[in-house]
Amino acid sequence: ADVLVLVLLQLVNVFVGWSEELKAGNAVAALKKGLQLHATCKRDGKWSNILAADLVPGDRVLLAAGAAIPADVLLGSGKPIQVDQAALTGESLPKTMYPGDIAKMGSSCTRGEIEAVVFATGADTFFGKTAALITSSETPGNFEVLLQKITLYITLSGVFVVLITFVYLLAKGQPVLDSLAFCVVLLVASIPIAMRVVCTTTMALGCRRLADEKAIVTRLSAVEDIAAMTILCSDKTGTLTLNKMRLQKEMPLFCEGVSKQDVLVAAALATKWREPPKDPLDTLVLTAIDLAPLDMYEQIEHSPFDSELKRTESTIKRKDGSVFRVTKGAPQVLLEMTYNNAEIRDMVEEKILALAKRGVRCLAVACSNGQEEGWVLMGL
Repeated sequence: ADVLVLVLLQLVNVFVGWSEELKAGNAVAALKKGLQLHATCKRDGKWSNILAADLVPGDRVLLAAGAAIPADVLLGSGKPIQVDQAALTGESLPKTMYPGDIAKMGSSCTRGEIEAVVFATGADTFFGKTAALITSSETPGNFEVLLQKITLYITLSGVFVVLITFVYLLAKGQPVLDSLAFCVVLLVASIPIAMRVVCTTTMALGCRRLADEKAIVTRLSAVEDIAAMTILCSDKTGTLTLNKMRLQKEMPLFCEGVSKQDVLVAAALATKWREPPKDPLDTLVLTAIDLAPLDMYEQIEHSPFDSELKRTESTIKRKDGSVFRVTKGAPQVLLEMTYNNAEIRDMVEEKILALAKRGVRCLAVACSNGQEEGWVLMGL
């Protein structure tokens, strides 16, 4: 009966730990599915957004500012780009890469735009091989180490006490078998067999409490690990926030005869509207209006977002042959470009400050028809 009780305790411990980690694993799998990396790939002569997991060696992908590099790729012909490799090398500054260079998965393009050819994916990439080395080395958590130490100390203490008791009973003339049986019972009682069951159950209850707060716990011991944490460093975007932008109803205008629709159209023209959006900002702009009427325009030239210039710019041709330029970007940058910035500066800065106090991000839109007056700020 005693053996059955001990076995039952161990089975309960294993089952509780397995069931909680299984639930956490399913939750993490669902989360990873929603955070899958996408890539702009050219197949059958058309550019489209596909899952990075579906890329194969030989695929042609488009790398643009703000986009993550979905695989190990060989850069094609074009202008140099800047790639942030901090996650791989720890370098704080982006590295300039030229046609023929190899850009690795796990890095991101911070400036420029270029086509590239995939030559390694998944576990065959540099990032994948590095991740395999990390995952192959599993170390026990702090709580597990502490539990092992406590168990070891108590067991050694119990063995020491049992030996003293056994010698004492023999010295008192007790039969050897009776003394041995008594010491075995004492030894079993001194070993904390149920301690792991109690700890596992307690941590399982903690996981349930965290689950009620929409937290996902992948390991039971993580509950104790995070309880001992002093400082938590976390990336904000996509972690503390949803990484989704929403267009506000308020739209300040600074040019006579310009409507909110005109500002949205100009913002879309300053983007590659015939291609899938590459970042949340482009997604916001291109989903704000119906893109069908934009077919009447032809995009002659486009300058993608530049972290130094802080804006995008497009040269557009109308059906009648006239050409004009549109740009969108940081309000303070576009304000300096306008011909009448001295007149509208106070009004623009007041609007930006008022929106900033509400936590609203501003994007300025300007146009130029090539005449001497230069750029005209349309609105925010």
